[in-house]
Amino acid sequence: MDPQPRTEGDPVTKTPRTACILAPAALLAFVLLLSSAPPGAAAPPVAPKTLELGKGPTIVLVHDLGGSRTIWMPTVRKLIGKHRVVIVDLPGHGESPSPDPFTFEAAAEALDLVLAKQNPDSTVLVGKGFGGMLALLDLKAHPGRVRGLVVIETPLKSSLKIDDQEIKYFLRQLDSDYDQILKMIFSRAGKDSMQGVTIHAMAAQTPPQTIKSYIGASLTGDATSALKSLQVPFLFVATDRLLKGGKTPGTALRELGYEDTTSVPMRRIADAGYMVMQDQPDTLAAVIADFTARALAAKKK
Repeated sequence: MDPQPRTEGDPVTKTPRTACILAPAALLAFVLLLSSAPPGAAAPPVAPKTLELGKGPTIVLVHDLGGSRTIWMPTVRKLIGKHRVVIVDLPGHGESPSPDPFTFEAAAEALDLVLAKQNPDSTVLVGKGFGGMLALLDLKAHPGRVRGLVVIETPLKSSLKIDDQEIKYFLRQLDSDYDQILKMIFSRAGKDSMQGVTIHAMAAQTPPQTIKSYIGASLTGDATSALKSLQVPFLFVATDRLLKGGKTPGTALRELGYEDTTSVPMRRIADAGYMVMQDQPDTLAAVIADFTARALAAKKK
């Protein structure tokens, strides 16, 4: 997903920049805490729902905002011949409860209840978008859970400066115009208009409060330190959707908050976008399997 043009103007009478940048891939450009989280002690994390298939080294797959664990199935079918695959419902999605109150850190702790059950010496974690964000935060808090991490178009922080007035205005707009904003974000996320309709319909099945919580949490903060503290092999997967219009990998990474873009290992998958796991399941499975083999081999040396 790629950032949309910015609209300047009076934030009281015109669409704020925040609403513009949240159009499809721009959703990837935001990262952290929900400033309006309700007060009070946080409830203990609850493990997300999972489905396990196959035998072999473990690959844990975590989807993006508005999806569900079953979105991975075309890619899973290509992996289960030689791998044990665990697909996870992102907290607040599918059958997984949302943390209360919601923060990315709380959601990452819920994800960790899944990772804690795996063999750390033979597990690789794969997260798309916000799923990758939770993966980074989890591994920062609990290093040693896995042998490698693959993220698919995951942001670290926003590349735009958004003031408090714009944030408050957008959160109010999100409440009052939720259906319109949801459509704007997800209908543009597909590689074509027909796929955009499918993605929007899928996201509409996600509880509105979940979508609002993730988007609200993404408006401020920085997860750069989570990547810097990573102690295992790392791979960034980009699709043509992210790199369309001749955008260079360095430019795309900077827009997602990556500072040292030259040190980020990247694989590009053509003719794919938000639903890369269905657009190009053979290619994505091959990329994940190759990375997994190399990450596990590196551990043995």
